[in-house]
Amino acid sequence: MKTFQIFILAFTTLIYSQENYHPDKLVSKSSASQECFIQEVNSEYVVIKSSDNSGTMIFLTTLNEINIDSFGLVYSESTGYTVSLKSINDFLEKRSANNLTLLKQPKLSSEEQTTLFNSGKRFFFAINYFPSITKQLVFTYKPYMYRISSNSYLDQYYQPMYFELEQNLVSMESQFGFNVANNLFITLSIGYSSDLYKSTSTTTDQNIYYGTVTTRLNENQNSMDKFLLGIGLKYYFGNFEVSNVNPFVLFSIGQQFAFFDNYNRNYYIGQNNDYEYTDNENEFMEGLNSPIFISGGFGAEYAISKSLTLSGFFKVKYNSASSTYKWKNTDNGVVTNQGEEDVENTTVRFKTGLGLNFFF
Repeated sequence: MKTFQIFILAFTTLIYSQENYHPDKLVSKSSASQECFIQEVNSEYVVIKSSDNSGTMIFLTTLNEINIDSFGLVYSESTGYTVSLKSINDFLEKRSANNLTLLKQPKLSSEEQTTLFNSGKRFFFAINYFPSITKQLVFTYKPYMYRISSNSYLDQYYQPMYFELEQNLVSMESQFGFNVANNLFITLSIGYSSDLYKSTSTTTDQNIYYGTVTTRLNENQNSMDKFLLGIGLKYYFGNFEVSNVNPFVLFSIGQQFAFFDNYNRNYYIGQNNDYEYTDNENEFMEGLNSPIFISGGFGAEYAISKSLTLSGFFKVKYNSASSTYKWKNTDNGVVTNQGEEDVENTTVRFKTGLGLNFFF
């Protein structure tokens, strides 16, 4: 029986250890001591508040000492109670009432704790993948030009020029998230994409005086590395639970930075009139592929565990970029004509992607 009573005391000790306010102390006959909150005493037992605010009885036959708040030692096995039970219980009743009032008081704003979406995990790191294949005509221009022919006449001709891109895009994006409050996250995105594509530009020279046509083909096998930096918001609907799906919406703004690497081959079809055509294709393409963007989207996220989720999402992305195309014609080392054209390229893209999210 004594062993069972000691076990009960040890078990209740584990329960009481979770309480924040422990002004009292019990010492068992085995000399084990535990701080606690006593609600009532009498000649047979004491009542102690447990973590769910219910009362648990501890019999005096299992105790060696009872210490209560400012009273200090009020009971020992050898002397019994040294303070009247009425005085102790009046004090305990008043203390319990005061403690209950404190618990019911609203916390000051400085003491309020922010409710987090995923328990105590305030950050996430995501790896997103976007597959994409696009074909786009990015620039067309037909300027009329003049040049001096071999017989000193002024010849009129025009040069239709266009650039067409066929892209096979592999895009990866990492994203850092910070839970500011409830289900709202601030996000910082850092992306990388590598484009491998064919670019074909065609220039046609038509000499009205001689009736000749010269077509220059410029075929490129190009690659372009693009880096993305964006900041945004991500909001989850619902509460985070393992094996549960949470929908979300997201929004971001930022800019992409392109770095172009070009390998090309130039050749003529028709009569070659001994002139050279040069342009700034590399810089032009980098400018058109470094847009400022605004994007928004939605998706859903499946919680594999408290620390890992799998997401799928759809985005609409508005891009705005500008660049300047410059060209120059040279005939036998003499510049016969040159010019430039400011080009603006505005696009709306639809993207789907998959992501892994790590909460910590």
